[in-house]
Amino acid sequence: MSKSHRLIDSDSHILEPPDLFEKYLEPKLRKIMWDNALKLYPIQPE
Repeated sequence: MSKSHRLIDSDSHILEPPDLFEKYLEPKLRKIMWDNALKLYPIQPE
């Protein structure tokens, strides 16, 4: 009773521009966003 199903990932074609937050986010919110991002993904020294 095996059936094959076709799946489509509808979000895979969406890529944010690299300057999205710097260009469109207010400076106050930009700082909050980066502070939270660094807590989740800390930058490791090389």
